[in-house]
Amino acid sequence: MTGHRARIIASQVAAILVMILSVAFFVVCVGSILGIWALNSPIVNTVSAPFNFADTALVRLSGGLERVNTRLDGARQEVAGVRQDVVQLGDNFEQNAPILTRISKRITTTLEPQLQSLNEGVTTIREAAASLNTILDLINTVRFGFFNRPDQTIIDRLGARVDDFEASVVQLLDAVNDRRVARIEGTATAITGAVDRVDNGLQQVQMVVSQLDANIKAVQASLARIKATLIMTINLLSVALAIMFGWLAASEVSLFQHARDWYGKLRGTAALPAPAVAPKLDAPSK
Repeated sequence: MTGHRARIIASQVAAILVMILSVAFFVVCVGSILGIWALNSPIVNTVSAPFNFADTALVRLSGGLERVNTRLDGARQEVAGVRQDVVQLGDNFEQNAPILTRISKRITTTLEPQLQSLNEGVTTIREAAASLNTILDLINTVRFGFFNRPDQTIIDRLGARVDDFEASVVQLLDAVNDRRVARIEGTATAITGAVDRVDNGLQQVQMVVSQLDANIKAVQASLARIKATLIMTINLLSVALAIMFGWLAASEVSLFQHARDWYGKLRGTAALPAPAVAPKLDAPSK
């Protein structure tokens, strides 16, 4: 009787321990699910932070390029105006003087300021590209994946083409001013050639700007792709972990129910009288 009762008590204790542990694990699983969703946003923000800094640098880089494009449009209009004035040039010094004065004024009052602003735009592009490359180096330490970078070769080429364009404008202004104060043969031909060089320099700058624009768009696309992939991976992992802990929580509920039923049966068994032990009979004597 004592052994039977002891086994029942031991089983009841085991059932109670199982119920306690299942409740504890259930609480852990529910807490884990809540923790996963509580940490999801900070983790996403932390991972996105360097990409947000890169986006800021890209905005500045795009702004510098937009400034260059705007100044190029203004310079193109001024060069077209200069070309229209050059068409009116002839071989008569007195007739050429007011035209040359008008050309000189157009260059000094409008085209040269456009050039200055154009150089400022190139400086902005250089600085923004340097900042962006620093941020990309930081991102690359984690090996998030392949991404495009601002092409420094194109940026250097842009600076060189702007310098060439500026030099051609200076040459045009010198040629115009020389012929304003002295009679020089072939004025129309010389000024036309100088304008052609300015126009060609302008086209070279525009060509490089188009290449840089394509490069910047490629950088933006690659960073956006990697950022979206990382955020999606974090969210999918959060969902997967939440599902796993949800399944574990459901398993603990089922385990608790089984342990409770087991405990109930053990209590019913404990209430029953212990089985009678049959008396031991002596063997018959011979």
